[in-house]
Order: sequence, then C-alpha cells, then structure tokens
Amino acid sequence: MDTPLTDRQLRFIFEYLQDQNASAAAARAGYSEKWRASAANELMNNDAVRERIRIEMESLLAELRCSALMLMQERMRAAFFRAGKMFRSGWELLAPEEMEAETRDALEVSTVIRKSGPVVRMKQPDRDKALRALEKVHERLERLNEAHYAKLEKAGALPTLAEIERRADARLEEDARAAADGVAQRAGDVSGLQVNGKIGAALFAQKARDLSGSAARADGPPRVFPFKPRVLSGWESSAMPQPQASPWLLHNPAQAGAQLRAA
Repeated sequence: MDTPLTDRQLRFIFEYLQDQNASAAAARAGYSEKWRASAANELMNNDAVRERIRIEMESLLAELRCSALMLMQERMRAAFFRAGKMFRSGWELLAPEEMEAETRDALEVSTVIRKSGPVVRMKQPDRDKALRALEKVHERLERLNEAHYAKLEKAGALPTLAEIERRADARLEEDARAAADGVAQRAGDVSGLQVNGKIGAALFAQKARDLSGSAARADGPPRVFPFKPRVLSGWESSAMPQPQASPWLLHNPAQAGAQLRAA
C-alpha cells in the first residue's frame, strides 16, 4: 500500500517544481534553517516523494509540450549554428527578416533603450556550451550502457559475439524485407493493382484507355493510342489520328451538348 504524503511533504513537492532546488524548496515549505539541508536530502530520498515529483514533472512538461527531443533539437541548432548565414557576400549583415528562419531563431537577441531610440543587439548562441550539453547526453548514455552490460555479465546473461552477430544479421534481413515490401506496396498502388483493398487492375486499365482515347467507340473500332507517339517522334510520316471523344460524350450527346451551350 502506498504511504500517504503529509501536507508539508506535498508543499515541498510543489515548491520543488518551481526551480528544482531542493534546499530552497524545503525553506519555502517551512523547514527550519538549521535542518533545511538534511530535510531536503531526506525528502529527495523518500520513494513516495520522488514518485510524486516524477509524476508532476511529467505532467508539467506534457502541458508545456516540452519534450527531451525538443530540447535536444534546440541544442543541435545552437551547437551547429553557422555565422556565415547571417551575411551576404562581402560580409554585409543581413536584416533579421532576410535571414533563414532557422538562423534567426537561434540568435540571442537583446534590446537596449537609449536616448536615440531602442538598439537591438544580436548574438550567436554559445556553441561550446551547446556542444558540451550534447556530449554529456552521450556520456550518460555510455554510462547507462556500461551499467546495463555489467549487470548482464554478472548474471551470466551477456550474449556472445556470435549471438550479437546473429542478431545483427537478423535485423539487417528484417530491414531488407521491410524495404522490399514497401517498394512492392508503392508499386502496387501506382499501377492500380490495389484500390481500397480490392483488386482493381481492370478499373485502372479502363481509366487509362479512357484518358488515352483508345476506348471503344459506339460507331466503330477503337483507334489505337500507341500509334500517336510513333508519329510524334518521326518514326512514321502518316497523318495524325483525329482526337477521340470520351465514352461519356459519345453515349450522352444530348446532355453534353446542353452543358456546352450553357457554358
């Protein structure tokens, strides 16, 4: 059964959410200055308090729509910022509205009010700081991986080199099959072999004949469309075949004429 939190613990949790400073949160929650540090340490090691903080932090970040991916993307934008995109040839500075949106969004902008009016200052982001933040993410991941594999090795569950290679080969084969299935699916969609989950090759072929003018006419045999490219390319010097009306126009002349006259 979960241990219920006291009112003071709840107050500490919601104070902690403001700045993630445990000592300051303990002070604002009413803990005495003498025992503030020890109280903060004890609270942060309390399983129930930590779990409630985790839940509330997830809720806050979801409400802000601020994910770890978004933070990483901002760091990437700063880390790989290119100052050359701020200038024209000859190092003439571009106006902010002339810059690419990605370049403009990465700039640090400040405004100073002077007697002559406001002065806008633009500064490129701290690349070293952003790069170091990304490096720390990789370092933490490496430590987590090391701990994970050390645990597996201790338990005797660490896969052998042959097993790792077998898994890698199986993954490559699965990726290749998925890619081939995707190509086949796209080809089937383009060729009209599948329409709304049903075989529609005949329907697609009929549409092609209607568009090309090779569909059967009511007054005679169809004119073959492949003859046209040969004439256009100069393979044959025969006269071009006459344009052919669509089957709808041939079978509904009265209705088609009325629509043409109305137009």
